[in-house]
Amino acid sequence: MLFIHKQNAIDALVKATGASPVAIDKALSGFLITKAKMEAEGREVWKPKQEYRAYRRGFFEVWHPSGPHICFSKSIASECLLQLISEVVFKKIPPEWNSEDVSKAADLLSNKAGSWFEDIVFQNLGKLGIIGLKSQKKSNWSRTLQTGNTPRRRRDRFYWLFLY
Repeated sequence: MLFIHKQNAIDALVKATGASPVAIDKALSGFLITKAKMEAEGREVWKPKQEYRAYRRGFFEVWHPSGPHICFSKSIASECLLQLISEVVFKKIPPEWNSEDVSKAADLLSNKAGSWFEDIVFQNLGKLGIIGLKSQKKSNWSRTLQTGNTPRRRRDRFYWLFLY
């Protein structure tokens, strides 16, 4: 378990990354669990969907006479970071990071990840001999019209028409 003065951690990260102290503090706040945030949230023991819990947040802010410190385990912090990264694709971002720019970037990342997934599924189904149309914007309507099957629109984004 590591225990480091919060300002020393920020200073070290500023030196290592070249980012501003404000940016580092904001980024770090998305990983921190603090007593004040848990109290403001109305923390309950048996409420698993609360934001401020050790799920995507692997750092704990604790009080010390010399100022706020960060307490963490490298392995738990690594696991929480991986969890956070995997959920960013689904636009699950810590509220401390919410901004218009972050929302736009998350939308772009989510769309690119969805397109990648669609492409992989399309390729793998093709290997199995299943012919499909993967999206309205990219479909070849002449093929659809030749078969007489019209795909159903679902959220105007993604649908499949399978021909065996």
